[in-house]
Amino acid sequence: MADAHGRDLILRGCGVVAAASAAGALAAYLAASGGGTASTIAAAALLSVLGAGVGVGAILVRPFHRVLGAISAALLSYRDDDYTVRLAEVPALRDLVDRFNQLGRRLRQDRNTLYQKELLLETLLEAATFAVVLCDEPGTVVYANGAARDLFANGRPLTGEAFRPILERVAPGDGADAARDGALLTFDGPSGPEVLHASTRWFDLNTERHTLYIFKSMTREMARQEVEIWKRTIRVVSHEIDNSLAPVASLVTSAQAILDRPEHAHRLRDILGVIDERTDHLRRFLDGYARLARLPAPRPGPVEWAKFVASLNALYPFRLAGGLPGEPGWFDAAQLQQVLVNLLKNAVESGSAQDEIELRLENVPGSVGIAVLDRGSGLSDEAISRALQLFFTTKKTGSGLGLALSREIVEAHGGRLTLERREGGGTAARIRLPAGSPGRLP
Repeated sequence: MADAHGRDLILRGCGVVAAASAAGALAAYLAASGGGTASTIAAAALLSVLGAGVGVGAILVRPFHRVLGAISAALLSYRDDDYTVRLAEVPALRDLVDRFNQLGRRLRQDRNTLYQKELLLETLLEAATFAVVLCDEPGTVVYANGAARDLFANGRPLTGEAFRPILERVAPGDGADAARDGALLTFDGPSGPEVLHASTRWFDLNTERHTLYIFKSMTREMARQEVEIWKRTIRVVSHEIDNSLAPVASLVTSAQAILDRPEHAHRLRDILGVIDERTDHLRRFLDGYARLARLPAPRPGPVEWAKFVASLNALYPFRLAGGLPGEPGWFDAAQLQQVLVNLLKNAVESGSAQDEIELRLENVPGSVGIAVLDRGSGLSDEAISRALQLFFTTKKTGSGLGLALSREIVEAHGGRLTLERREGGGTAARIRLPAGSPGRLP
């Protein structure tokens, strides 16, 4: 085909040359016969040159027009995601055609790779057990996987629907919290109450803000943790009761023996004292569990800081660092006093000197901070991470209830309790409470 195309160009070139030669011969004839003026002869010669140039130009430019037309058509196919178009070989433009065809092959390979990745991602999302919902900036659902369709719409498609009303319908009262990363949503599922953990991410897609929601069921995990807590509770209670009743039973046996030996009657007072001490310890231990289970909802109200701090200082002396907030606090004074008494008691038991135990009140925008600081023995990394968990304790006679109860009280106020090591030694227990009512930290 290439040889035929070359022969065609040669023949056309020969024709143009022949035409030019004829024009030149005509000009020479006119000059020799005197049948034309000098200007006529010059014009004839010029016409012959122009004719030859136009002919040669038309022959040379024609392949370019044909290739450019093919490229234009191929680009239209690329616009429609069709990368199978291939240009036919043109000897005069072989490099251009080859590079364009290479570009097409590369685009086709990239398109196939991207399609395979999208197919794999969609397969994984559809097989996932957690719900995934993607919304555009107005809050309309762009994508929802199978778990999301089953969870929120009984299997029907969600694309094109506003997502916020769906959340409000499924979890009344909790739907507004779904936009907050880490929120927990509770709703009635087919087999009973369900708890979802919401993760939220924002990103730009095609220059538009999008929101990605991921909902993971926590029902089984919470049920498993609840069972573990009950097991630990039974073990701890059983251990503590056994530790208290075993010596009591032994002492009762000794007391019965003394009744038969009046000369040892003076020992009964000591035996009864130990029995009383063990039963009192058991009572206090069980009362701690009862208080944790019976924790009432807080009844917050305005609290004058000066009177509140003075009542604490009367129970556990400390040094007040900094001043008092100008505005009254808003919390349940009795419950927060219970928390701070527990924290101050821990500071004393840490071995810190009394003059190094501080209470510091910190004003934070939208909240108020309360810190109990000491210079005691401090806590290890494990203790810091687990200290607020139920039943965890570093004390030989501790029950692991005090800090867990304190955390429950603070969180019931909409606040947060954290522990951290202090630079230079010691521990800092920090409480953040909302500044007003109704309370919720920013």
